[in-house]
Amino acid sequence: MPSRRRVDSVPSDLASSRPEELARTVEALGDAAPTDPRAVELFVSALGSKSEEAKRQSLTALSKAGKAATAALSKLRQLAADPNESELVKKSAKDAISKVEP
Repeated sequence: MPSRRRVDSVPSDLASSRPEELARTVEALGDAAPTDPRAVELFVSALGSKSEEAKRQSLTALSKAGKAATAALSKLRQLAADPNESELVKKSAKDAISKVEP
C-alpha cells in the first residue's frame, strides 16, 4: 500500500516555488482533507498564486471545506471583487463564499 503524504509535509512556500505543482497538491488535499486547518491554510495561501488553475482548485477546496474555512472569507470577498481576476475565478470565489459563510 503506498504511503500517504501528510498534510503538514507540504511546504508552505509551494505557491511561490512551484506553481505548476500547486494546483495538483491543492486538488489532492481538497479531496483528502478539505476541513483540516493546515489544508485550509494552504488553500488560502494558494489564492495568492499567479496560477489561475491553482486559484480555481483552491476555491473548489474551500467550497468543500465549508464552515471550516470561515477564516478565508475576507480573502474570498477580495478575490470575488477584484477587477483584475478572470470572470471564472470571481464566480468561483462567489460560489465558495456561499458555501463558507455561516
